[in-house]
Amino acid sequence: MKMYLMLLTLLAVLVIPAIAGIPAVLPDPDTTPPDTTLPVKVFILSGQSNMLGYGNVGPLGTLGTLETITKTEGLFPNMLDASNNWTVRNDVWCESTVTFPGATIGNTGQEWLTIGLGNGSNVGVELQFGHIMGYYFDEPVILIKTANGNRGLGWDFLPPGSERFTYGGYTYAGFGDEDKKWSDSDPYDPDSEGSWYAGKQYDDCVTAAKTILDNFDTKFPDYAAQGYEIAGFAWWQGNWEMNSGEPYAGRYEVNMANLVKAFRADFNAPDAPFVLATFAEKGWALDGHALTVANAQLAVSGETGNYPEFEGNVKTIEARGYWRDSSVSPSTTGYHYNHNAETFMLVGDAMGRAMAEMQRAFDVDAGENMVIWSDEIVTLDATVEEGVSVVSYSWTAIPADGVVFSNPTSEDTTVTITKDAGDMAAVMVRLTVDNGVDDPVTDSVRIEVYDNACLATRDGLGIINEYDLSGNCIVDIGDVVIMASKWLEDNSLTDPVIKTNY
Repeated sequence: MKMYLMLLTLLAVLVIPAIAGIPAVLPDPDTTPPDTTLPVKVFILSGQSNMLGYGNVGPLGTLGTLETITKTEGLFPNMLDASNNWTVRNDVWCESTVTFPGATIGNTGQEWLTIGLGNGSNVGVELQFGHIMGYYFDEPVILIKTANGNRGLGWDFLPPGSERFTYGGYTYAGFGDEDKKWSDSDPYDPDSEGSWYAGKQYDDCVTAAKTILDNFDTKFPDYAAQGYEIAGFAWWQGNWEMNSGEPYAGRYEVNMANLVKAFRADFNAPDAPFVLATFAEKGWALDGHALTVANAQLAVSGETGNYPEFEGNVKTIEARGYWRDSSVSPSTTGYHYNHNAETFMLVGDAMGRAMAEMQRAFDVDAGENMVIWSDEIVTLDATVEEGVSVVSYSWTAIPADGVVFSNPTSEDTTVTITKDAGDMAAVMVRLTVDNGVDDPVTDSVRIEVYDNACLATRDGLGIINEYDLSGNCIVDIGDVVIMASKWLEDNSLTDPVIKTNY
């Protein structure tokens, strides 16, 4: 049975990797209240229209809608509860502040994380990104989505610190300039763009997010005592530069690096992880200025070494593989990824896993045992930097009834977890480390524990044996009877058929 479980896990990993202790297939959100003793984790999500979100929720039966990919194709089972209704995370709050072109600064959407928080009634990357963050953190999570359609990093979103540059006989705007470009024969005109200027959208989005945070205690009274911390930034954009061409596409890498630094400075979060997704319209057929933009986005990722200060804290996820053709999508609107919900969910999933991977001050790994059953030995492997020592391990179970740990002392990295019959228990193992200089740092890993191997395989991994129709974890004669009855019912053979000659 254990080898079978390992093989099923491997198959899931081939589709979506389990990163930082996050299973390839997320479980439904539970009702466990978030930890109110530690600061709330706040994430700023920004970009242009696709960050707003254009994945269609319905109708059921239309290829590429959220209803079809979840209820028919079985993808993202964490979106549906046992009654086939949309799940709601009561530990992740979503705020949408700046929406479509022409919108005023202000709150346009405030809700516990569920469907319909994209543009209109659509979904965006916030949905699965938020599910990943909610699963990963014990603390409450707040997503502040501050984005706007048809905006460019080279003009509207130009970050502070971006200087003027010359190209093709023109001088192009630096941050704050009120003219896009000028030359000796067509000099700088501060009134040419009306009330707009280079970086105004950046300023508007930052102001909108800060308005929420400046009123945090009033807006979130239940979290006032614990406060908040900026836990990360997420960015998805690029269509504007593709359409605007040179020199904007060629300046994308410089502007992107400046944006990372500017966001961190404005929100006083110098070490907050930053994740971005590549522009992906047309998928792997991307070419021309669009390809220039995608390559620039990849170039700023920390693992490239191009920006040593970004190593381990800036990551670009490759989104081109998540493009879905219009033939399997609700529309032919390519610049909104054909309104395909699977694209937005996959991008959000990848961004969430990348963000979780960068969150870890150190790594706590339960190996194969992220999903276990009663009386299994769990051995933790904590990977910490040289000079950092492990202070303690702390084992807790939610709910605690019927869960017993073998000798869970502060030094134990190996325990046997025994669970009585009943629903799944979420075991949290918290590890605290200390380098002797800074304040101790704590991280945790979640292990789902079932009372038997069969339930761990069925429920923990979201995989149900299609022939075990009786639900007893054994394929037996009872299942054969059920299959035969269903076949007869489906083929309308439950009543006699009388032939008539004409």
